[in-house]
Amino acid sequence: MVASAGCSVAYLKEPSITDHPHVLVVGKGDDVLPAIWAQRANAMTSMIAPLETLRGEQALDGHDRVVQVPTGMDVDGWIAEARAVAVVRPVTAVATFEDRLAEIAEAIALELGVARQSAGVARAMHHKPTFRQVLHDAGVQGVPHTLAGSVDEILRFAQKHGWPVVVKPVRGAGSTSVTAVTGPADVEAAFALAESRHELTGDGAFVEAYLPGPTVQVEMYSETGEHLCVAMSSAKFTHPLMVCRGIIVPALINVTQQLAVQALLARALDAIGVTDGPSHFEVKLGPDGPRIVEGHTRVGGDRIPTLVRMVYGLDLDRLIARFLLGEPMLTKLRRKLSTVLPRGAIALAFTGPPVSGVLRSINGISEARNAPQITDVRRLLDDGAPTRPQTSAVHRGAAVRADAETPERAWAAACAAAELITFAVDQPGSDLVSNSGKSHG
Repeated sequence: MVASAGCSVAYLKEPSITDHPHVLVVGKGDDVLPAIWAQRANAMTSMIAPLETLRGEQALDGHDRVVQVPTGMDVDGWIAEARAVAVVRPVTAVATFEDRLAEIAEAIALELGVARQSAGVARAMHHKPTFRQVLHDAGVQGVPHTLAGSVDEILRFAQKHGWPVVVKPVRGAGSTSVTAVTGPADVEAAFALAESRHELTGDGAFVEAYLPGPTVQVEMYSETGEHLCVAMSSAKFTHPLMVCRGIIVPALINVTQQLAVQALLARALDAIGVTDGPSHFEVKLGPDGPRIVEGHTRVGGDRIPTLVRMVYGLDLDRLIARFLLGEPMLTKLRRKLSTVLPRGAIALAFTGPPVSGVLRSINGISEARNAPQITDVRRLLDDGAPTRPQTSAVHRGAAVRADAETPERAWAAACAAAELITFAVDQPGSDLVSNSGKSHG
């Protein structure tokens, strides 16, 4: 899967290596898990997850225990199951790789006595209105925002603060159901999309002012309240549905902007209460300086750890694995960051079908693979799979990777190859639709 999430804020009892580390994973697995198993022969993991999650897991036999919970179980039920696991083998760390389970993982860590951060951090980061309010109250940044219970409320907000506005779910991941709205005619559709139920979204609609400028994604690492910027990447988004359509490493950002972003995010992390573990932020480089779009208590998705490793030689999965095992990493990481230099540039471009229906075929994969500077092309949908317009990262059809000397050249090559890929989609009651996916540039 291309769109995989990173490790959420981990909770450890003490920042020291234990003789028998046992990491309890809440929800689905990730590439961090093999890194944990590889680090130490006696490192153990267990997993608690709903059945639909377990069906998609490929390495369940790597865990000491796997516990299935019913879909929709309340937090008390999750805690009870976690207690049962801890009775058999004491838990030393709790982690999740899913934003929607961050608050449950936090509650489990607090109950088991292994929380290293105060209660409320997960909500402050992942509940969008709370995130905005915390940053505003701390004087970090103010972005006009409000809960939106109706189309009229969005219209009143836009009349007060101006167009465009961004309408999104209160909770969400993978850029799911996020719309940049430029005028009244599109508000009803954006509101309906944000209100619709989805595996990755919930709790209604939310509207905020649109932040202009190019986007950088930032990987931070915190330990005992000190924050380091580990890596930055540029991100390209579709419009008006704001789904990430491309990742570029290194980021298209100058040194002055880098320093301003790092200072802003350190203040944000302090305000939210993050003291330990990874975090991931999207930041707009606007005319008045950097502004935070959103944050997550995890490493970035969309293969960012892989791209960072290829360009900088920094293994984010291994970093988080060692952190979960209780190893202090701050000094080693600071030393590594002082010497690391990029080895060329890599860009990842995504494309997909623009309509709902059933995928008949994906064409042009071979042509894309043979295009200049292309090193990898992956199809993300099988023939016969249902398709939808890309209102979420999960609706992508293919990913194209290009390697070049500079970020600009890598992105241009990835986009050119992505244009060669077309999607044939059967729509009920209509003729076959073929799309070239010309959303790059």
